Amino acid sequence: MKKSFTFYSLLLLIVFVSSCTKERRTERILHKAGSWEVAELEYRIVSQGFVDTTLFVGALSGSEVNAGTFYFSKRDKGNYAFTYNGIPKTGNFKWSANSTGSVTIIEKTALINSIINTALSIANEETTIYQEAYSFTLEQTGDMIFTGDGTGVLQIFDSGSTMLGQYVVFFDRIVLKPK
Repeated sequence: MKKSFTFYSLLLLIVFVSSCTKERRTERILHKAGSWEVAELEYRIVSQGFVDTTLFVGALSGSEVNAGTFYFSKRDKGNYAFTYNGIPKTGNFKWSANSTGSVTIIEKTALINSIINTALSIANEETTIYQEAYSFTLEQTGDMIFTGDGTGVLQIFDSGSTMLGQYVVFFDRIVLKPK
């Protein structure tokens, strides 16, 4: 009985250590390279808008190559700048790797910008609300290649011009390679 308990305890420890190893290995790969090129980007955008001429109404899809850059720091923070369908997107994010090596990226700039923009519009006695959020999930699919998908949303309301526009973007495929 004691031997089987020791065996299973040792087996559990090995599984735990090996799962932590993949997580740490993924983290090291990402921040060691630092800058990662958005080598491929495939997207679908669904939009609706009233009065706003900067947003189209309807749906479209497309793809980009060399669309921008993601930067991963050691402290699970990073930033990105990329373009899809002529729309430039920049932001700061928090990222984490899990025991399977999957990486989750959640933009943190969007919430802060939304609060600041709303507060400024109220202070200026105009109601303009601009909200957005983006997130991505990546997996290591090759030596120094990460592939995944993501989503983003943007909503704009401006009572001065009675404008409402919103869109959702689905990043069906994103491929990151070291710069």
